[in-house]
Amino acid sequence: FPLPVDLIRNVVGCLISDDIYQQSSAFPNIDHRSIRLSRQASMLYVILFFDPIVLREESAKLREIVDKYFHDNWVIHIYAGMTADLSL
Repeated sequence: FPLPVDLIRNVVGCLISDDIYQQSSAFPNIDHRSIRLSRQASMLYVILFFDPIVLREESAKLREIVDKYFHDNWVIHIYAGMTADLSL
């Protein structure tokens, strides 16, 4: 059954705008930003499947997501040993 579009958009907006795990003190160096946001990036990867309009039509938002979360982290851990290789 489909999830409400407003719910998915709000979750994506929250994940894009904030560091929800507050790990900036653990990874203060800007070079470690993709590591700091890796758990959040894996959630964003899964949630974006529920909003195909963003994936097809909103290239500016996708560019922002890629630049922030997947700058140098192309293999992401999803859950229980499952990984996704975004370089393919």
